Amino acid sequence: MEVITPREEDNASESRERVSFSDQKQCHMNQSVSTNRSDATVYSATMSEFRYLLQSRSFIFILWFATIHFFKSALYLGINDEILQSYGDGLHRFFYTKAFGYLVPMGAFCIPFVSLVAARKGLLGSLRVTNWLAVVYSGIMLVPALEVQPLAMLFYTAYRAFLFSVVSAFNARVFGYGAMGTIQGIVSFSASLLNLTQNLLLDFTVKRLHGDFTFLGLMNLVLCLPFVWAIRPGLVRMGEGNPGYDARDDEDTEVETPLLQRAVDSTRSIRAVHPLFYMGKRT
Repeated sequence: MEVITPREEDNASESRERVSFSDQKQCHMNQSVSTNRSDATVYSATMSEFRYLLQSRSFIFILWFATIHFFKSALYLGINDEILQSYGDGLHRFFYTKAFGYLVPMGAFCIPFVSLVAARKGLLGSLRVTNWLAVVYSGIMLVPALEVQPLAMLFYTAYRAFLFSVVSAFNARVFGYGAMGTIQGIVSFSASLLNLTQNLLLDFTVKRLHGDFTFLGLMNLVLCLPFVWAIRPGLVRMGEGNPGYDARDDEDTEVETPLLQRAVDSTRSIRAVHPLFYMGKRT
């Protein structure tokens, strides 16, 4: 009969513990490798889908629309004081200039009207209203009469509220909440590059045109005219940026990839929060 000494028993126990620890470590390493491969696969699929979004007609349109209109909005803010002074605001102790400064923040009171238009006219209708507001205030800008400029200020205030609300709603509706922030950042960055030309335009107007802002006013008007014809169902395809996303019947939409599923789920959640994001079933 073999007798096992206490020391031999301790050595055997330590050996079993080392083997068990080694097995656990190897299992953990295998799980880590598997997880890393899975993460890499998901990342690759996500980037592929995002590249598809950037190549879609909907993205190209909103990049064009937002870049031009963000630039127009910033340009009017920058030159309106000069325009009012050229129309004789100095004789009124800059009353109109001060009034404009108080009026712009009042755009928050336009949000209920934005929601109303979005609920009744849908996404494309909201884009059209935004563009027509730009046409109207740009046209009034060209009238060389100080007394009518408050109308331009009022239309601009409403336009600015519509612009930022509708562009955000478009990105959420078409691309999904998961991609909305990135798309919004891209279009804002594009507009910021165009905004760098403002000082050059203002310097050209003051020095070369001797303070005549008719050229800038006409440019501000002409920039938004192409959208009168461009905003139509044939150009803006709802859900084109999300393959498998059907904007006409998105309650029954099923998609296969995690990014697109999050986009559809998040869009449904947004619509339930605020009517602005409900842009109609068949826009």
